[in-house]
Amino acid sequence: MFLLFVSFNKKAHAEFSSQSNPDYSKIVTEWNNAHNNHEIDNLKNLFADRVYFYTEICSKFRCIIKKKNWLRNKKSFQQEIISPITAFDFGNQFIKCEFSKKVLANGKKSVYPSYLVLKKINGALKIVSEGDYITDANLKKILTADILANALEYPRVISKGSIHKETQSFWLWYLLALISLIAITVVIYFKHKKNSIAPDTEIQVDSNKKANNSTYRNSKIHSNSEQKTINEAKGSQFENFIVEKFNAKYFSMLHWQSDKFHNGVYPRSNMDPDLIYEFTYNNYSCRIAIECKFRSAASNNMVDILKPEQLQRYQNFSHQNEIDVYIALGLGGHPSNPEELYLIPLNELQYPSLYLNKLRPFYKPTSQLFFYNTNIHKLT
Repeated sequence: MFLLFVSFNKKAHAEFSSQSNPDYSKIVTEWNNAHNNHEIDNLKNLFADRVYFYTEICSKFRCIIKKKNWLRNKKSFQQEIISPITAFDFGNQFIKCEFSKKVLANGKKSVYPSYLVLKKINGALKIVSEGDYITDANLKKILTADILANALEYPRVISKGSIHKETQSFWLWYLLALISLIAITVVIYFKHKKNSIAPDTEIQVDSNKKANNSTYRNSKIHSNSEQKTINEAKGSQFENFIVEKFNAKYFSMLHWQSDKFHNGVYPRSNMDPDLIYEFTYNNYSCRIAIECKFRSAASNNMVDILKPEQLQRYQNFSHQNEIDVYIALGLGGHPSNPEELYLIPLNELQYPSLYLNKLRPFYKPTSQLFFYNTNIHKLT
């Protein structure tokens, strides 16, 4: 039924041979050669900055990392295009190139009805989508020109005078923070000015008042220390909860962050994600990193997941180490048994905060174990 729809959908568009435009055939051939020659970095010149990659929107660097991880686990690999390349107008200025590819990996032969979607960007044709109809059918997803256009456009301006809701909320949050900072600065300024009106006036404070102030300061320091200990305990409990979600049969822990420091001195690794695992299944293996975050509740229907600097730091970590990073978010309940659990791929997290309705696609039942889907190269 799915493939029948795809076939009907294809016939609804203007079809033409890729020979009428050699550029289409050339890009598909270069894409194929990059795989066969294990020169995946060459795809940097073929991919657009954002790619709809097997039903998942990724940066081109993320696509390349996924391909490298996949090929790294293949003792032998060869793919061959065994059908003519058929190109047709897909709509929204997209050109879809369809073909069948035969893949020989570790002695196992498979045939996939595949496609690449191209678009001219700044005068050059770029690959904006890669996929195959078997994966689409398994995930029950059908790619249309509108779905592709919206996926590539997010989170940019959708139409004149209309901005994506998350973009609006981000700038609203930023504006409120800026106003609060200005208000605090004004209060501190006038308070300082009031105290400095009579600099020569000596203010006498009795010993009892000094003692009370000292007691208050010590109490405040003690309170902050207690709160820090409580937060560390919550973080540790939630990390233990997440660790139990990994089946030791498939996942080997490579690193568990200790977060130790003294007087402002700490190892650089404290800035990395909490957990790093290696997944192994048959002849496939890859590394993944997990940052654990527990939040007691949402605020104004929004959850603060990371600090902006953390988001940037984990993105750099993922890119530099070629490791997919995920945010394990516990919401509500107790850190050792949260009411809700979300598993968020870092490359799908555009902002450090999200509305609750934007979290729903990442929901995971708290009773289920994690597993790595080798078909879509994703922790689920």
